Amino acid sequence: MLVSVTHSLNYWFGSMLMTPSGILLNNEMDDFDVTPGDLNQEMARKRPLSSMVPTVVIHSKRDCLQRMCIGGTNGTKIPASIVQTLVNLLVKQDDLATAIEAPKLFCNSNSCTLENFSQAAEVAKAITDKHKLPVTIVDEKISTVGVILKLNSTVDGYIENSSYGKSIVY
Repeated sequence: MLVSVTHSLNYWFGSMLMTPSGILLNNEMDDFDVTPGDLNQEMARKRPLSSMVPTVVIHSKRDCLQRMCIGGTNGTKIPASIVQTLVNLLVKQDDLATAIEAPKLFCNSNSCTLENFSQAAEVAKAITDKHKLPVTIVDEKISTVGVILKLNSTVDGYIENSSYGKSIVY
């Protein structure tokens, strides 16, 4: 059995409130947008839109062949990082460490952010030339991705070296 769990405190110690039982309360309220008419506008009984994507992948033809849990950090950058890592693993067939540590790219409608690597300047120029979006090259990770992969009878876990977390396999 695989389980993918995502939680969000939204900043260290969340809202800085704790229940009597010791559970830290999150700070998802800051995900709301105060702009009237925005999709994430505050409203009674409304939950803010979220970018959390705890994901379980199962082989389409043979359930016992390959199973995977994958998750990431950093809000709106999570979906792009998850997809890029899945492409590295399932299409390019990279090993876990290579797939997860590969530089990531995040774009929104206004700009792109690219993790620094040897050809980052060339990639940034190509994006700017073709899509007319400014690209910022950063030295820090855009998102930290973790994976637990079961392949046949072998189970392996990996999380990016920049992470404070760990992949746990039982």
